[in-house]
Amino acid sequence: MAAQIMKIWQDIKDIREEKRYVATFADLKVHQGNDNKDVLFKLESRGQPGKQEEAAVENNRNRALKSRVFCKLIIDGEEVARTKKMQINWPAYDVDLLDLFQIHVFTLPTKIQLEIVMNEGGRLFNEDLVVDKLDLVIPGGHVKSLTSASRSIKEYEFDG
Repeated sequence: MAAQIMKIWQDIKDIREEKRYVATFADLKVHQGNDNKDVLFKLESRGQPGKQEEAAVENNRNRALKSRVFCKLIIDGEEVARTKKMQINWPAYDVDLLDLFQIHVFTLPTKIQLEIVMNEGGRLFNEDLVVDKLDLVIPGGHVKSLTSASRSIKEYEFDG
């Protein structure tokens, strides 16, 4: 297992160098325990980053702080709601979207999706970028009950 982890670390490092990403100034040391069950990790710093690396980190931080993330709720291909646009938290690169959707549907949907969208401030034309689209479980999809799509037996008119 230790050899597999080291190979993955090296593959990630090679890809980052190939794409000219700023490399982390750290070395991962992985050791297999004596009983071949435990895997021991040690992350060591190998010096201070130079000016080029510091500038790249600052650029990433500024891009993250300018970016906004929001979600769209899509039912049967139609956008029915969206969250507020929220700033990305630095340096964790996470977002707290705490909006609650209250949606009323009259027939059981065939598909419900949540689309995660990012808008990077400073990008040309400031367009939205779909980061991911998640298929959600349809609430009540397993229930066998009558819905508004059932046949009407008799209609009554009420005077109000």
